Amino acid sequence: APSGMPPNVIFSATGGRTYQMVLDSKYGYTGDFTLIHRFVVSPPNDNFSKRTLFTGTNVTLQATTQGATREFREPDHNGSGTLSNSVWWSWIAPTTGRGLLSLRAPGQPAALAVYTGNVVTNLVLVGRQASSGSAINLGFYGASGQVYQVALDALPWAANPLNSIDFSFFPAPPMCR
Repeated sequence: APSGMPPNVIFSATGGRTYQMVLDSKYGYTGDFTLIHRFVVSPPNDNFSKRTLFTGTNVTLQATTQGATREFREPDHNGSGTLSNSVWWSWIAPTTGRGLLSLRAPGQPAALAVYTGNVVTNLVLVGRQASSGSAINLGFYGASGQVYQVALDALPWAANPLNSIDFSFFPAPPMCR
């Protein structure tokens, strides 16, 4: 756990399965403890295979990373490997132009990333932007008909897992398409 925070154990549970937990201490210390158990349902777009398709050129996406997980061999969205709660969307560019994703100041570390590709282990990075808590603005070039995968990633112990992402798309002038 981060400095000053109590230890956390985060895992994905399967319905109908029994789990055993054990508590231990260093150096034989004894005493009282408080165990806080919190069950959080994963967001519907937690896994890449269940990403949410959004359409339009001016959209606000409501998102939560609470209960989200990292998939095996999922890309590192912020470039440092420190985030691990991602949710996914897909968007198809209606024409050629520039896309802009804006994450309002989340108050904790977060990252936005855009990829092409249809398999989580073979995605091609288009762009990414990370922040320690301030707003994120990620611009990218969009080609007509191309499918883009968008990931929002945050810390597993994020105090405020709810985020709004504003998406805007600006078509290129006809002579530039």
